[in-house]
Amino acid sequence: MYTADRTFLQELKGIDKDLDCEFDNRIGKFKITYKRSIGDRVPVMWVEDEQKGFRFPDRRDIERIWRSDTHRDDVRQALNGASYKLEKMNEEKKRKQREEIRDMTKEDRRILANKFNKLAGSGKGNSTFRRIELKQKGIKV
Repeated sequence: MYTADRTFLQELKGIDKDLDCEFDNRIGKFKITYKRSIGDRVPVMWVEDEQKGFRFPDRRDIERIWRSDTHRDDVRQALNGASYKLEKMNEEKKRKQREEIRDMTKEDRRILANKFNKLAGSGKGNSTFRRIELKQKGIKV
């Protein structure tokens, strides 16, 4: 039974730790597999030459997997994106805090204005909001 080169396996694990390379006796070729969280390994690609024959895995297969990786980003770009998201999240948090403080002081301002007006006797101690007159139920005397 054939085994893949150690350096090839190290480079493959460098791309993703769940990738592996093993020889498939049924078809007589190496296959690169991906380990799922549940279930068996899933074949990602077969290692074959231009005539669809046997060959040992090498750097070409690493490059092929690297090119097909859609989630691959430049490290600097990923860090910039993460810091941008964190900055936006902090700005949103500060904005919400300011709005909450403003909303609390708005309500307190109305309550305090009514209390001061009643104490000062200015006659403007009316409620800020519309008053609802309760109607009596039943027979009126």
